[in-house]
Parts: sequence; structure tokens; C-alpha cells
Amino acid sequence: MKKNFYPKNFSSFILSNTLGTFLEYFDATLYAFFATTFALIFFPEKNATTSLIYTFGIFAISFLIRPFGALLFGTLGDKWGRRNILAANILLMSVATIGIGLIPSYKAIGLLAPALLIFFRLLQGLAISTEFTGSSIYLLETLPSRHGFFSGVSTSAGSFGIASASLVAAIVSHFHFESHWRWAFFFSGAVIGLLGFYLRRKQVESIAFLKAAEAKLLHKKPPLVLFKKYRREFFLSTLLAIYLGIVLYAVLVYSATYLERLGFSSQNALLISTATSLIEALASPFFGWLSDRHGLRSILMFATLSMAFLALPLFSLINVHEVGITLIAFGGLGFLAAAFDGPLVAYLIAKFDITVRHTGVSLSYNLGAGLFGGFTPVALTYFINKTKIIFFPSFILMGFALLAFCVLLREKKLNSH
Repeated sequence: MKKNFYPKNFSSFILSNTLGTFLEYFDATLYAFFATTFALIFFPEKNATTSLIYTFGIFAISFLIRPFGALLFGTLGDKWGRRNILAANILLMSVATIGIGLIPSYKAIGLLAPALLIFFRLLQGLAISTEFTGSSIYLLETLPSRHGFFSGVSTSAGSFGIASASLVAAIVSHFHFESHWRWAFFFSGAVIGLLGFYLRRKQVESIAFLKAAEAKLLHKKPPLVLFKKYRREFFLSTLLAIYLGIVLYAVLVYSATYLERLGFSSQNALLISTATSLIEALASPFFGWLSDRHGLRSILMFATLSMAFLALPLFSLINVHEVGITLIAFGGLGFLAAAFDGPLVAYLIAKFDITVRHTGVSLSYNLGAGLFGGFTPVALTYFINKTKIIFFPSFILMGFALLAFCVLLREKKLNSH
């Protein structure tokens, strides 16, 4: 591509593209950081662990719909373009987030409260299904080079969203009135959401997609072409996404709940979780930059092998129960997560032709990262409670890191981005 294919207002282009990703991950994970609060408000069971499992169960339910959202929005993205789908994603997320903030407690309306919570979480699942993948595809299709680095930038926006959600939860934890948590959902959904929608509506369509449309290369049924010609790429992409989902939700999202179960105060747990997400967010563009220099596959293999060897030692440090040591250990886990998360989307995007890219990347990502990642918190809560093995998350990380390494080992080296 020629140099003049860069967007005219480059900073505005990057902001409008990444703000939506930031917002959607902020909204989607805010629920998880208020898990203990929601357990009391919407599931007042006598057993606190049971209430928490119910709460994370609803968190996981929203991920069940994400593959369907990926199939729907991914298909539309491959047929009609990337820009309008991104605007629709952020508007739907805003409505769902405001809705959660408006739900009365279980004491006020009984079973209708958790039912409404399930409904709005399902809407959030639909909204986020093609947010990260769609915005990353749009970004990399528009920019002519440095795809590894900008993959890390896109990833970083989501991680900053998770870190901000954790920080907001930490601030709100100072207050003990039931209504205070609601303001986080109102502000995010109404103010930031509308701003993101406005910016995205001003974007132009992906240059690469417009070229494909002009050449009449687009398919009437992208999913059929995907499963006919790209079965292997789709299967291997899903396996890699499984590891990503597990490492992100175990390290970034479940961390606060895990530390509270170890006896850390809610405030310390959330601050450590926030710092971990910030480290992951800052490190992702760095590893994306490294992948531009040394190859996407090489950095991804380094990331998986490092996690396989270091997960157990780092979790051993966490269980020393010292805030400083725990912060260092979780920071190390966040750094290793970034090594995989930063370059991955560029690696996946390069596997699929532009005519099936939105469908292929979004569906494989949501089947892998969405389903497995979404069920990670509830699974860890259940198995730690059953086995009494406090190191259980490290075994899960080690096992799936080795699986991802084996997948990458069998892949042909990807020389072009």
C-alpha cells in the first residue's frame, strides 16, 4: 500500500478505533469486579461461595451467546463493511450497561432481578462478540505496516478497559451504600458509550474492504466459504484463542476474587488486579513491536513456553500473602499474558482472506477466548472450593499454554503480516 493510504487525522483515527474497545471491555468486566457485591444484592444465599458461583455463572452465560453474535455480526461485516458493525456494537453495549445499573435488588423484585441481570448480560455478550476482533481488523486493514505493533495497541485498549473497571470498583469499595456501584454503569453506558458511538459513526470504511468490494470479490454467504476453504485455519485459530481466553480471565479478571479468597482486603485485591491489567496493557504494544522485528509466531511461542514454566512459581509467590510480593507475581503473569495477547490478533487476521476475515477471526476468537475465558472464573471458583488446591489456576495455565505451544509448533512460519 502507498503511504497516502494512512488516515488523514491519524490520532483521531486511532482514538475512535480504540475508545470503543476500551469501553466495551470496561463495561463487560465491570460486572466481574463487582461480583461479591452482586452476590449479596441479587443472590442472597446463606452460603457465600454459592452466591459467588451463581454470580460468575451469569457472567459466564453471556459468553454463550458470543459465538452467535460473532457469526451474525461477522457475516454482516464481511458483506456490508466493518464501520457500521462497530458503531452498532458500541450502541448495544451502552444500552445493556445502563440496563444493569437500573436493575432493582432481589429484595425488591425477587427472581425478576437475576432474570433481568441475565438478559442484560446476554445483550452485553452480543455487543462485545465482534468488538475487539472487528476493531482490530478495521485497524490493520487500514494501516499499511507495523501490524504487530498496532495489534498490541488494539489489545492494550481492551486491557486498559479492564484495568479501569478494576480501579472504579476499588474506588466504589470505599462506599457501603447499595446505589453507589450503579453510577459506574450509568456513566460508562451513557457518557462514554455515546461518545464512542459518535466517533465511530464519523469513521470511513476499511480501505482493503472497499477494494475487495470494488473488485466484486465479496461472498453472499461468507460462513459457507469459511468452512469450505479455511477449516484448518479456523480450527487452529480457535485452539490459540482458547489459551488466550483462559490466561486473560484467570490473570486479569478473576485475580481480585482469587485474592479476596486468600484473605486480602477487597481494596488491596482490586488495586493489585488494576496494576496487573495496566502492566498487561503497557506490555502488549511492546510485544507487538517485537513481533514486527522477530516474527509473530516466534513471540507467541516464547509467550506460551514461558507461561508453562513460570505459572506455578509465580502462584507460589502469590500465596506468600504479602502485598508487594503478590503484586510482583501477578505483574509477571500480566507481562506473560501480554506477550501472547499483543501479537495474537495480527497472527489470526493474517490467516484469513479479507472476504471471510471478519467471520473467521470473530467466530474462532469467540468460540475459544469467549467461551473458555468466560467460564474460567466460575470453573476456578468451583474447583478451588472442591479440591482445596489453592494453586489450581497455575495448573490450568500451564496445561493450556503447552497446548497452544504445540499448535504453534506445528504451524508453518508466518513470514508476512
